[in-house]
Amino acid sequence: MKHPLTIAMLFVVVIITTVQCSVLPFGQAGPPQLKVTEARSRSATAGANGVIYFTLVNEGGSPDTLLTVETDVAIAELHESQVDEQGVMRMRPLANVEIPAGDSVSLEPGGKHVMLINLKRDLTPGDKISLTLNFQQSAPMTIEAEVSADGLLSEHNMDNM
Repeated sequence: MKHPLTIAMLFVVVIITTVQCSVLPFGQAGPPQLKVTEARSRSATAGANGVIYFTLVNEGGSPDTLLTVETDVAIAELHESQVDEQGVMRMRPLANVEIPAGDSVSLEPGGKHVMLINLKRDLTPGDKISLTLNFQQSAPMTIEAEVSADGLLSEHNMDNM
């Protein structure tokens, strides 16, 4: 009689272990966990182009990809500035921006950034711009970028990081 009870208990232990191990597939540490820091913009006039900079931080175990950015102040496109073979700075559109697991990507002057095309209104220092970031894996995220004269973070913003 003791033998069937031992087999039943071993079976229960195997089932519990299998359920606990199947929460995440082997080799994965969980979904992306994204946050945005240092969101800022430069002042610009209506009809001109503007720019948004920020850092994407992925504290999760899987990569994610920023696909698009939306705002009501202009057409928003992902762009990258690069120096070509002749030493000339050129800008090109990007299809997306990858954010590796456990890493960060900075959108900054001279590199990747969000281009605001044909601004509908002036961007003056102190203004806030609402943006919706759309990702491949994660839910859309709405952030605010503060406008400054030079696109740098103010001391007030740095204290809140």
